[in-house]
Amino acid sequence: MLRIQVETKEMRSHSCTIDFLRALAVTGVLLFHGGYGVANGGFVGVDIFFVISGYLIIGHIVEAKKSNQFSHLEFYYRRSLRIIPPYLLVILSTLCLGIFVLIAPADFNSLWKQTVASALMLSNHYFANHQGYFDPASEDQPLLHLWSLGVEEQFYVFVPLIISTMCYAEARIWRGDIWFRTACVLMFIMSLALCVSASSGGYSNEAFFYMPLRGWEFIAGGMTTYAVREIALPPRLSQATLCVGVALMLSAIFWFSAEMTYPSVLTLLPVLGACLTILGGEGSRADMFHRFISIGPIAGLATISYSLYLWHWPLLVFARIANFGELPVWLAAMAEVLALCLAILTYYLVEGPIKLLRISQRAKRGRSVFLACFGCGFAALVAVGYGIAARDWTAHEKSTMNVPLDERSSSCDLLAPGGTDVCLGAHTNVGLILGDSHAAAAYPQLHRIAQSAGAALVKISFGGCSPFIGISRTADLSPSDCSRKQKEALEVLAKVKIDFAILDAQWMFHDSGLISNKGFEMTQHDIFVAGVKTDLEILRRTGAKRILVVGPVPLMKSASPWCLMRADAYGLSRDARCSENRIDYDNKARQSISWLRSAISEESQATVLDVSSTFCDHVWCRAYVENDALYLDHSHLSSKGVEVLYEKNRRQFDWVFGRSLSTLNDRAGVFR
Repeated sequence: MLRIQVETKEMRSHSCTIDFLRALAVTGVLLFHGGYGVANGGFVGVDIFFVISGYLIIGHIVEAKKSNQFSHLEFYYRRSLRIIPPYLLVILSTLCLGIFVLIAPADFNSLWKQTVASALMLSNHYFANHQGYFDPASEDQPLLHLWSLGVEEQFYVFVPLIISTMCYAEARIWRGDIWFRTACVLMFIMSLALCVSASSGGYSNEAFFYMPLRGWEFIAGGMTTYAVREIALPPRLSQATLCVGVALMLSAIFWFSAEMTYPSVLTLLPVLGACLTILGGEGSRADMFHRFISIGPIAGLATISYSLYLWHWPLLVFARIANFGELPVWLAAMAEVLALCLAILTYYLVEGPIKLLRISQRAKRGRSVFLACFGCGFAALVAVGYGIAARDWTAHEKSTMNVPLDERSSSCDLLAPGGTDVCLGAHTNVGLILGDSHAAAAYPQLHRIAQSAGAALVKISFGGCSPFIGISRTADLSPSDCSRKQKEALEVLAKVKIDFAILDAQWMFHDSGLISNKGFEMTQHDIFVAGVKTDLEILRRTGAKRILVVGPVPLMKSASPWCLMRADAYGLSRDARCSENRIDYDNKARQSISWLRSAISEESQATVLDVSSTFCDHVWCRAYVENDALYLDHSHLSSKGVEVLYEKNRRQFDWVFGRSLSTLNDRAGVFR
C-alpha cells in the first residue's frame, strides 16, 4: 500500500478533497496517455489541475492581500521552490535519456528547442506553433506535457499583479468587494468566450495552449474560494453537491475523446465538476466519502501527483520511439509503473527536503541564492540541450543505411511570389505536378528527370490540405490556410499554359473526411470522384494534353530511414519492423485506386499509375533498396524512392513528359 506522509502539519495545509482531485486528475491523464481505451477523456485531468491551482493560489493571494501579509517576492520564491527542482530534474533526465533513444538529428534538435521553451516556461507557446495536442506528431514530443506547466507559471506571474491592482482599486475607489467579484465574473466570461470562439473558429491550438484563453478555469477555482467561505451547505446538500461534481468529472473522463473539438463549452463539465466537488467536499467531513478519500493510496497518489505527471510522459514517448512507433498496453503499463517509482523517489529525495526548506527561516534568508541557483540550473539545461542537439549521434556503427536529404524546400513553386515568371520562363514543354505534400516531396527528383527528357516541371502543392481544389477535409491542418492556397492556385492556373501534368497525393489520406462545398448530401465516393474530375478539368483548361495520376504509395510502419537504422542497431529484421505487409497495403489502397480509376474512366488524356508492383513483392512493400531508404518518413518518398518509381514505370512517365518512345530503348537511364 502506498502511503506517503508529510513530516509537519505546516506542510499539509490542503484538505483531503484536494487530495482526491489531484489523484483523480493524474489518474485520468495516465489512463489517457497510456492508451488503455478506458478513459479517452482523461486529458481533462489538466483542467482539474487548473481549477485546483486557481482555488489554492487565488484564495491565498486574496486573503494575504486583505491582511496586508502578501509579498510578491515571497510568493514567487515559494512557487519556484515548489515547482522548479523536480521540473529541472525531469528535463535533464529526458535530455540524457534522449541520447540513447533518439536517432534522427531532427529529433535531437526538436528536443533541444523543447528544452529551451520549457526553461523559459513558454512550452505552451512553442507547441501551439508546431502541432496540436491531439495530433499524431505530438506522440513523439518528450516534453509536450510541460505545456500545462507553462500555462500555470504564466498564471503565477500575472495573477498576483492583477489581484494587487484589483485590491488597490477596491480600497481606493469602490470601497467594497462586490466590484471585485463582479470583475472576476466578467474576466471569467471573457476568457471562456474567447476560448470557445477561438476553438470553434479554426484557432484550436491557441484555445488549447494559451494562458489567457485557459484563464477562466483558474478563475473558476478562485471563485469557488468565495463560495466555500460564504456558503454553509447542509450535510445532505453538501454530499449531493459533491456527488454531482464527481459525476461530472467522471462523465468527462469516460465520455470525452481526442476526436472532439477541445476546449469547448463542454469543458465546463470537468471544470464545474471540480468546483462542485470542492464546494461539497469542504462541508461535513464525517461522511463515508471523506473516510474513503482519506485512505493511504489516494493520499499517497495525490502527494506524488506532480512528480508522477512530470515523469510519465517522457517515459511513454521514449518507450514508443524505442519500440518503432508502437506502444502496446503492456509497454505503456511498464513505463507508467516506472514513472510511479521515480515519482516516489523524487518526492523523498527532492520534493520532501524542498518542503522543509520552504518553512526554514535560514532558507528564507537565502532567497536570492536559491533563485540564482535556479537561473544557473536553467542556463546549464539549455547548454546541455544544445550540446546534445549539435552532436552527430546518428552515426551508428551498426547501420550502413544512407540518410536521404529532404529537398522539399528547394522547388519551383508557382504559388511563391514571382513564381510564374521565375519558373516558367521561355520553356516550350512545361509540366505541372499538383497535389499535397507528397507531390512536394517527389518534385525535386521528378524535376531532374523531366529536364533529362527535355521538359520543365513546376509545382503547386497543398501540404496538410486536400489536393482537390474547392474541397476541404476534416483533417486539414489549417482550413483557412488551405482555402487560401486553393484560391491562389485557381488564380495562377487561370493565367498559365501547361503542356502536361502529374497528379500526386497520398490518396489514402483523402478517401474519407471530405467536405463537399455543394448544398446537398454526397457520399465520400462522390466527393472524391468530383474532386479528381475538378482538378482534371482545371488542368485541361491550362492546355495539359497528358495527365498522369500517381496512385497511393505504401505507408510504412514507422519513419524511414530512422526506423531502418534502429532495426540495424537492434539486430532486427528491417521488413518486420519498418516495411508494410503487402496484403495490408492492398486492403488500404484498394478503395482510393478504384475511385481514381472511376474518376478518369471517361478521360482519354489521363491515366492512373498503380505503384503496388513498384514497391511491393507478394509479401512486403519495402521501405528500402539495399542501403538506400525509399522514404523520408513513413509516407513521403525520398529522391531514391522517386528514382525507383520512375525506373520501374518509365514508359508512363516518359509518355507524360512527351519523350519520344522510339528513343526509350536507347537510353541506359538518367541516373547512370
